Amino acid sequence: MLFFVATLSPVLGFIPLFTFWYTYVADHYQYVASLGPIALFAAVAVPWARRQLGPNLAASLALLLLGGLGVLTFEQSRIYQNRETLWRDTIAKNPASWMAHANLGRFLLAEDRLQESLLAYRGALDIRPDAYRAHIGMAKAQLKMGQEAEAVGHLKAALEIAPDTYPAHQLLAQLYLKQGDTRQALAEYKEMIRIQPWSAQPYFLMGRTLRRQGLQEEARQHFRRALELDPNHAGARRALRRTAQRRPRGG
Repeated sequence: MLFFVATLSPVLGFIPLFTFWYTYVADHYQYVASLGPIALFAAVAVPWARRQLGPNLAASLALLLLGGLGVLTFEQSRIYQNRETLWRDTIAKNPASWMAHANLGRFLLAEDRLQESLLAYRGALDIRPDAYRAHIGMAKAQLKMGQEAEAVGHLKAALEIAPDTYPAHQLLAQLYLKQGDTRQALAEYKEMIRIQPWSAQPYFLMGRTLRRQGLQEEARQHFRRALELDPNHAGARRALRRTAQRRPRGG
């Protein structure tokens, strides 16, 4: 029993875990710890069964117990066939789990089952309206479906909840560029640089947009900064070489 308590102690809340963000209990926390009570049960049950029932009947009961546990394990394993079966089972048993809805939506989005993905993300937002990742997931599905206005709404909603969400700024920048709104795209790139100043990619993307605007010197500055952060960034190296080959306007 001491083994049971000691093994469970890291997941009793004294040490913060990511899972505590959405639940303080989980059956799988007991898997390893259960070895203690199981060993205690076996140590008591086996000698008793041999004395009271005889070795043959005791062995038969042990096999029957193992067979029953095997059948239960086989049935339980069906849940883990893939992510979809796992999260649908979780939702069936715990419909209020917003994270299960969101994870199902992410799986369906990866499978390009867009309408189903939207329904799953909507389920997550109905339970927890401040689940900003679900807003981003809905936006990704809507972008694939050509629903750009709706996607912008969800991305902005995500940023109202979590202003420093890098993927939301990145998706908005891509969408604004597609719509020809360079000014808004550059504003989103600035936010990406603010959030991740150590990342070369937003500098590269901003430099590429500035180059399209004819702002060659500003573009070069961003490409150089991208290479300082990531000397192996091939795109920034090629872009810097191209801008260096172009003459400034009026030259």
